[in-house]
Amino acid sequence: MFLRHVGTGLDPLGVVERACTERDQLAAEFKRTVDETWVVFDKDDADKEPGKTNRFHQALRLAADNEFRLAFSNEVFELWLLLHLTAIAPTTPIPRGDIYAQLEQELQKHTAFSTFNYVHGKKDVVDAVLLVGNEQAAMQRAEALATAHVGKTTLESNPSTQVHLLVKELRKWIAYFGYEK
Repeated sequence: MFLRHVGTGLDPLGVVERACTERDQLAAEFKRTVDETWVVFDKDDADKEPGKTNRFHQALRLAADNEFRLAFSNEVFELWLLLHLTAIAPTTPIPRGDIYAQLEQELQKHTAFSTFNYVHGKKDVVDAVLLVGNEQAAMQRAEALATAHVGKTTLESNPSTQVHLLVKELRKWIAYFGYEK
């Protein structure tokens, strides 16, 4: 098994286009078909402007056309981290700033992080969540959000995240190959 992660800093369509390129390069490098390709991205204000909405829907179509697996978050990836710490009601959309603030507040409830200040883009939040959060609870909470949004479009499904699907797949491979957590 070979994994390659690629960070792009692009909008959703840019992420999927880059995934197409990376998949093709990996297939050529190893002279075999790539088994799975995952794309991970956030909503990125796709509902704010018609041009962004169009690019977002193009990203979803291109991902589906290429049979890519999707780990999408609405509103932001940090929702996945927050789900490690607390349940979130599925009924009210949550703006990204509120997710960031709640993530900081939940971490501050733990003695080791009582003075924690969330700074977007800094890895320390992931490290903190890994120390005090609960991945299994996050999985269950993400599933509950997904169930609550059945029948809604991807853009309407706020709050929601599919990152648990990727984590579940990675955990399956880790167990298969006998790697420790």
